[in-house]
Amino acid sequence: MKPIVYLVLLLIMVACSSPEPRHPIQRVKQEAELTSVQINKELLLKETELIEQYIVAQSNLVFDKSPSGLWYAASDIQTLPHKKGTRIDFEYEVLDLNNVLIYDRKTIGRKSYFVDEQPILYGLKEALSLLKKGASGTFLLPSILAYGVLGDQNKIGSNTPLVIQLKITNIETANK
Repeated sequence: MKPIVYLVLLLIMVACSSPEPRHPIQRVKQEAELTSVQINKELLLKETELIEQYIVAQSNLVFDKSPSGLWYAASDIQTLPHKKGTRIDFEYEVLDLNNVLIYDRKTIGRKSYFVDEQPILYGLKEALSLLKKGASGTFLLPSILAYGVLGDQNKIGSNTPLVIQLKITNIETANK
């Protein structure tokens, strides 16, 4: 009987000991993150070069660059931001950097955007914030400000910088 008691006690002691946790290998994750960051930096440099070539070819327009990387040539720039809830009516067309039309104004139709109350492309949101009522402009969006890695799942491919010809047709300020 004593050997059975010793065996049971031994099993209880072994079963109650906590297993040592396995720690993930950090090196692999860090290397993958560095590789991803490097790929994105190279992509941004390539797109910036393409955008700068486009700007040189557009000798009739003078472009400025925002801190986010949006390039714009526009009339009647807005200096104060639109209030949250302000309705902006606009129309636009989308081209690639070779001036090939991707979506025309007729296909897109007139659009309305309520400032900071609905989702919209980041680059388009920034473009809308720069213009006053009746103003128009040409905006160059690196892919990160447009449709990014996925594209639009239709006509705009992965990592495609875009040219947006934008016109504000009306602005109704929110009464908030």
